[in-house]
Amino acid sequence: MAEKLNLLGNYVNRTRRLQVQENRPIRTPIVLSIEYTSQEEALYKAILKLVRLKCRLNNQPFHVFQVMTLQLMAASCLPMLADRILHEDLNADDNLLQEAMGTELPEKNQQAISRDDILGLRHLVNYDFKKHDSKFNKLLELIHGKLRDEKIIIFSFYRSTLAYLRDRLSSAGERVTSIHGGIKTEDRWKEIDRFKDPAGPRILLASEVGSEGIDLQFCRVVVNYDLPWNPMRVEQRIGRIDRVGQKAKQLSIVNFKIQGTIEERLFEKLYQKLDQFSNSLGDLDAVIGEEIKKLTIDLLSDDLTPQQEVARIDQAGQVIENQAVRSGLGSSDH
Repeated sequence: MAEKLNLLGNYVNRTRRLQVQENRPIRTPIVLSIEYTSQEEALYKAILKLVRLKCRLNNQPFHVFQVMTLQLMAASCLPMLADRILHEDLNADDNLLQEAMGTELPEKNQQAISRDDILGLRHLVNYDFKKHDSKFNKLLELIHGKLRDEKIIIFSFYRSTLAYLRDRLSSAGERVTSIHGGIKTEDRWKEIDRFKDPAGPRILLASEVGSEGIDLQFCRVVVNYDLPWNPMRVEQRIGRIDRVGQKAKQLSIVNFKIQGTIEERLFEKLYQKLDQFSNSLGDLDAVIGEEIKKLTIDLLSDDLTPQQEVARIDQAGQVIENQAVRSGLGSSDH
């Protein structure tokens, strides 16, 4: 009897979801494939090598997540990272890491990256990363082309990335505003009102914390300038526009795929696998969070080949997919 009630409950939940989803807009992905310059690739690989070395020396979860900040910086914005190397400032705020990973972190007891570590990277930043920013140049091409008539929300979990984008986009002639956790709530609302005005800024730069509790359904384009390893964070970003009151029939979701990186393999093997459950990821928050923690430690604590990375990411995706099927949130192709 209990089993029948459970099956009935799953059926009712699925029916309710389908009813809610009937009038929801279609999410259309735009994937920007990026090929790093040789200098960009060298810096990215050096960062990954340093991160893996640190994690092999100490693979305790907090240490791995703390050191991972450096990896997230590299994937977010190389010019910003190069600037922080020059200024010897690589130990980012733990709150930003917590925001990016969607996981609670214990109290910090020491700096993850030493001054010697930073000095060992200095020879790699003797290059104009701002002028030769492959990622930003691809973004600018898109917003001046296909998205030239759209209001656009660009998400990043680093304020320094948001500041970099504001400077670059403003210099390119775009009207830009921003919201993040360092801005007072009342001031965020003022910026939202400016962005909402058809004559106001065309681009809103936002962090997850800065956009919490804010409905942006008058906009239909979200750009994920960086890709959190936890898919729940991206789903929450998209949820700012994919909500009741959205009048557009189609939403454009822009992601970057940087060739030869861990993030590319995460995007191809994890994000795309979970896309079929995009409307139900909230129900999987706990299992996703736990699996991403395990995946992060495995990917960064071992010197894996690209093929081994793919296999481990695929395994994590399968665990989450199996849980979704057991919970009645989707069906497996296997």
